[in-house]
Amino acid sequence: DINGKTSPRTASPKWLDFAAVAAVSFGAAMLLWCKLQSLVQFDPGVWLEESLRFARGETPYRDFFWQYPPLGLAAIGYPLRFLGVSFSVAQTAMDVLSLGIVLLVFCLLGYLVPRALRIWICVLVIAVGATTQTYFSLFSLLSYSPALHTVAIGLLLMLLGSFRYLADGAPGQKLPKTVAVLLVSGCWIALMSKQEAFLVAPAFLFLLALFDPHTRGASRRGRWSRILAAGLLPPLGAYLLLGKAVGFANLSAALRGYGLATVPCPWWPTGLGVLGALAALGAAAFVVGAGSLFEWSCWRKALGARYILMLAAAAAGGVIWLGYEWHTDGTLLTGPSSLAVRVLSFSKAAFGASQVLRPVLWPAIIYWMALLVALIRGPVHPARLQLLLLLTVPVLISVRSLFGSTLAPTPEVPALSYPFLSLLGPYLLVRSLEFPRRVAARLSVQGHRVAIRIASTLVISYAILRVAAAYSNLLSNRSFTPLHTESGLVRVRDGNVNAALYRYVRDHTQPGDYFIELPYGGGLTFASLRRNPVFSNQFAQIPIPERFQLADLARIRNHPPSLIVAADEPNFGTFWGIQGNMACVFPHWTWIPDRPSWTPESALPLTQFIENNYHTDQKIGAWLLLRSNAR
Repeated sequence: DINGKTSPRTASPKWLDFAAVAAVSFGAAMLLWCKLQSLVQFDPGVWLEESLRFARGETPYRDFFWQYPPLGLAAIGYPLRFLGVSFSVAQTAMDVLSLGIVLLVFCLLGYLVPRALRIWICVLVIAVGATTQTYFSLFSLLSYSPALHTVAIGLLLMLLGSFRYLADGAPGQKLPKTVAVLLVSGCWIALMSKQEAFLVAPAFLFLLALFDPHTRGASRRGRWSRILAAGLLPPLGAYLLLGKAVGFANLSAALRGYGLATVPCPWWPTGLGVLGALAALGAAAFVVGAGSLFEWSCWRKALGARYILMLAAAAAGGVIWLGYEWHTDGTLLTGPSSLAVRVLSFSKAAFGASQVLRPVLWPAIIYWMALLVALIRGPVHPARLQLLLLLTVPVLISVRSLFGSTLAPTPEVPALSYPFLSLLGPYLLVRSLEFPRRVAARLSVQGHRVAIRIASTLVISYAILRVAAAYSNLLSNRSFTPLHTESGLVRVRDGNVNAALYRYVRDHTQPGDYFIELPYGGGLTFASLRRNPVFSNQFAQIPIPERFQLADLARIRNHPPSLIVAADEPNFGTFWGIQGNMACVFPHWTWIPDRPSWTPESALPLTQFIENNYHTDQKIGAWLLLRSNAR
């Protein structure tokens, strides 16, 4: 519980610490400079091509596919427009956004933990982000969207503004301009970046206004009415203007993910999802129980006979966690490999970012509910409200995938919550381990030596584990082939195939020619600076509405591409919806989703046109190079 006054930051910013974190960030940026897994598949190629189209003056939602609010696209597209289209410009923009996130995390941690642990948590955030492929990647082009980075910056600014207000404010004091700027600007950035902020940002401001301990009555209503209006109305006006420009139906379809958001419902509990939640709580209990053994006499004194029950619960939690991971991964019990190889494979799966952060998320959800009830009952203490707001961000982000994910039946921590849970995990662990010694509770941890050492050891160990596991296939250049393109140097993992595909595109098309990649690409278009004639560049997983499919068919007829690169699969690898059984089972109870979330027999109109009017000129790897029958 937190029932004392809030405290100022536990350590004022140290320029040496700041420089150390910046140096680690610079090292990560250099190791990941202009690296892609492939030019012809995966998410980075998609948003790179969309950023290219923005830089050329095309309008998102009307001229081309973009399934998020516009700020993330603009953060990459404008640098490309003004500095030139190249991989290095896109990489630099991502590095600037990533550095902003890390430095904001550094500042936020000053309110939470002692100086030494703050540095190590920043290193952990960098290590998790730098070694994460496709999800929340820092200092890398591998993230599935730059929208993640801009919304994280906005939410971190809101947290800093609220912490500063609650830590330094006093009853009756005017709201400092710096606090107002942080709250309002952070809200703008978040709301214009990604859909999760539509829930998180207004709820954050509402909770701060509702429980503000520094104002009462009419003064509270006046102060927070102005802040809410300043934070929410300008983004709403921007969306109205944007909808008028591109068409409200187009904007609405984009913000709903072109149908993807309505296929699964990971918030609806299934048996496997509930087991995953219990396993996450069990893992958290096991870690705290194991840590308590280093000061068992202190814990025994604080809890008495209940301490034995706590240890039993921790052991049971560990068994549940291990059983769940065995069940969902299966590599430890089955497979043709040796036991050592299977154990190694299991370890990689069990200690991935989502798997490690899930035991942080679920205790945070329960803690958030308890704090909310305590604040409703009163009295309101600033430190308690600070912690509620800190938990509010990842807890409300997680609503979209509590018991499953968009692409799998197992629970998955949303990528956007990675930096928030990475800093929250060590903080909550120290708070838990300091439980027997807490006298004057406050927001910042007390800095007890044993608790700090345990948390620091786990943080450092996991950071080293991630870097070591990712070095050979991601951080080292050995797995990547340098490829010189019209958009500059890029390093790709599937080097030989990508190089051959790029050379073919370069030699058989001109810069102004139209070019398409199927089913899910854009990197070749960006590298070669060719043009995409159709609206979408995603022809898999997204159940794009029929009117967009017909519009793409009309566009490809009006501007036939000179060349098409397509997967050597039925319908060129395109499909409607999410392959498998992931459709929402609400209100029924199942162990896993059992309703089909795709229609395998369907073919997009665009692919039928291609089959009738194009032929295979060459095959490179798993890719077909299609040219018009008229040539």
